[in-house]
Amino acid sequence: MSEPGQNLAQSTVIRLQGGQLMAFFRSRKERWVFTSYSYDDGRTWTKPLQTQIPNNNCGIAAVQLQSGAIALIFNNQRDDRFRWPLSIALSYDDGFTWPFIRDLEDDDEGHKLASCPRCVFGKKAEYSYPSVLQSKDGYIHVTYTYKRAFIKHVKIGEEWCKTGSTSGAFHGHDP
Repeated sequence: MSEPGQNLAQSTVIRLQGGQLMAFFRSRKERWVFTSYSYDDGRTWTKPLQTQIPNNNCGIAAVQLQSGAIALIFNNQRDDRFRWPLSIALSYDDGFTWPFIRDLEDDDEGHKLASCPRCVFGKKAEYSYPSVLQSKDGYIHVTYTYKRAFIKHVKIGEEWCKTGSTSGAFHGHDP
């Protein structure tokens, strides 16, 4: 799916309403999320292209919602020293634009110890390795690692995602 030297890793694949597959990748080299498409059920893929969504070499997760929107969970910054804020973004046009972005977790703990920005009470202050799904009742369930010591679970509605904001680098600009 990726080309030599691109250093893309940990894809998350969804099926779009039109039937094609869409893969999101984190990059170990660049500081952006990349995407690729398959129009033949995964036998071949388009060349991965950089999106406008920042990525700091952290895991991402995506799901196609019942409404048709794509929900993407990602660390909303490019600095790989930090793994916050953890945000959810919604796209209603197959990932071309992301008009709604809201933080699930922000950086409030990350700033408490300026000399050790990733350490709080001896643990790293980070939110990472997300997973996402939508239950039959329409709720979006997100799980993720917290401080690399705990697993957190949040249950949110799609409308909730549209009413908040982000402290992160990306605010939903068009490509």
